[in-house]
Amino acid sequence: MSFNFRSNKLLLGLCMNKGKSMQHLAKIMGLPLCTYDLNQIAKQFEDEGLVTNLNISPKGTFADVTDLGLNKINEL
Repeated sequence: MSFNFRSNKLLLGLCMNKGKSMQHLAKIMGLPLCTYDLNQIAKQFEDEGLVTNLNISPKGTFADVTDLGLNKINEL
């Protein structure tokens, strides 16, 4: 499974499960990603304007999807 595919699947999970950590989403979606990878993806999403309110804490990585992120998911 490519890194890009996992990133897109994670963004879809964020759209559908507001308020859950990226770690939890990766686990329930069967994505083999460690916390370091999830944090890198989250920072990339933030840089691209796909998410906002990025919060990286010991409890997990949380973010809200922007309209741009929703549009990207609709294109997939």
